[in-house]
Amino acid sequence: MASIRSEYHRFLAHLAQRHVHDDVRRLAHLVLDHLQPLAEVGAARRGRSTRLAPLAIAHLAQMPVAYNGDARGPENGPALGRLHQLEVGPFRGFMRQETFDLSHDITLVYGANGTGKSSFCEALEVAMLGSISEAQAKRVDQRTYCNNARLRRHIAPVLSSTAAGEAQAVQPDEAEYRFCFIEKNRLDDFARIAARTPSDQRQLIATLFGVDQFSEFVRGFNPSLGQDLMLAGVQAAQLAQRRLQLANSEQTIAAYPQKIAAVEGLEQALAQRMSPGATYQTCVDWLLGTPQQQGRLPYVQAQLDANPPAIHEVTQARLQALLAEAYRVQGLWQASSAQLAARAGEV
Repeated sequence: MASIRSEYHRFLAHLAQRHVHDDVRRLAHLVLDHLQPLAEVGAARRGRSTRLAPLAIAHLAQMPVAYNGDARGPENGPALGRLHQLEVGPFRGFMRQETFDLSHDITLVYGANGTGKSSFCEALEVAMLGSISEAQAKRVDQRTYCNNARLRRHIAPVLSSTAAGEAQAVQPDEAEYRFCFIEKNRLDDFARIAARTPSDQRQLIATLFGVDQFSEFVRGFNPSLGQDLMLAGVQAAQLAQRRLQLANSEQTIAAYPQKIAAVEGLEQALAQRMSPGATYQTCVDWLLGTPQQQGRLPYVQAQLDANPPAIHEVTQARLQALLAEAYRVQGLWQASSAQLAARAGEV
């Protein structure tokens, strides 16, 4: 992340010298303020633009236009001076402390396999950068990676330099010293760059010069934010909604004459079915009535609601007597029928 931030400050310094719109500068500063969350996502599924668009809506207007530089950037970093010596051990292949003189113009490190050449380079790397790329590539905890295999511990290497004739300790700073190291694998890949595709060539060049992380970060931006920006304000959205409601109401009002004409046609057809030649209002008056004349429906309803007329000389006792007489006559009929059936068998 430090390399991305450092290169982004270089980009801002370059942008400050270009003639671009102020909103471009504001957007660049917005990205700087949210570099970490933006670097976590890429262009896939518009992840970068989805995360950047709300930030632009909320904070773009407040972003500064002028670039004031990076206090931690390479331009303002401490002067390294000339390397003086490296104290290393126990560390990786070194079981005890060793001191290497680096004050000469050329320092040649040679030896058989397993004698500590790689450990020396990694000690120099961790002393200047604070990290080891090989440990990061293998996803191994750096403290475990730096331990001596037998002692299972390590002491951080100490690198010193001379500036103005005085020795001083070199503080690890990846942003300041990361261009001091080029891995062998990078050189091997660069030697075969002509056989690569243009996109792979750009990636190899970025890797060779240590800007591969920044290059990957830059490729993670989507071409446009238009799909994710909601530039209409709240009042504008409310106005658009009310305009839509007004348009719907106007369409409804415009359709009223046709609906009224259709209803009038149905009324006239119903009136002709009830009384040919009569109007609809005449039929309504005949059916429902007027203040001067009772309508047909009220008359029928009054007849239904009235009490039924009484039947004279009919009482409950008389009905019961008639029912008993009916039962008696039925019994006589059944007895006579039985006698006739018996005599019919004698003939």
